[in-house]
Amino acid sequence: MRFLLLVLLVALAACDESEITRMANLPVPAGQIGDPGPVSITPGRTVYVPAYTGIRYYDEGKIYPLAVTLSVRNIDPDRGIVLELVDFYDSDGKLVDRYLAEPVRVAPLATAEFFVPERDMRAGSGANFLVNWSAASPVYEPVIESVMIGTSGTQGISFAAQGVPYGERVTP
Repeated sequence: MRFLLLVLLVALAACDESEITRMANLPVPAGQIGDPGPVSITPGRTVYVPAYTGIRYYDEGKIYPLAVTLSVRNIDPDRGIVLELVDFYDSDGKLVDRYLAEPVRVAPLATAEFFVPERDMRAGSGANFLVNWSAASPVYEPVIESVMIGTSGTQGISFAAQGVPYGERVTP
């Protein structure tokens, strides 16, 4: 087991960082996640997902940069879902990136991922995603979360945040 871990670490260290970044930033091809066929849109849900492209540390307010992966997991074993919108917003609520040009089908038990590189600090610590999904028939609600990770020297940090489906507005 230790040998396998050592081989993996050596292989990762040998990778060119620009190649890793290029691969991580590949766009999600429209219509390629899951089963083929026409996409039929029906009313669905909107999910708010917190994301942190950097977090403050030390008293001086230094920023520790983080890479963010948005994961949309279709947990239904029998039915696909359709992602209609995946938008990324900054701390001020301004749109930073729109990840989908057209709706994308996610097959049963499949996962769609969207990536924000560690060096992309445009959105700040209050960043978030809005994800609209729908289905042609009743499905189990997908698990939508963001996973943040950052490394610096021999230190690293990682954590995840769950998406929160929009419900009804609350009257104060």
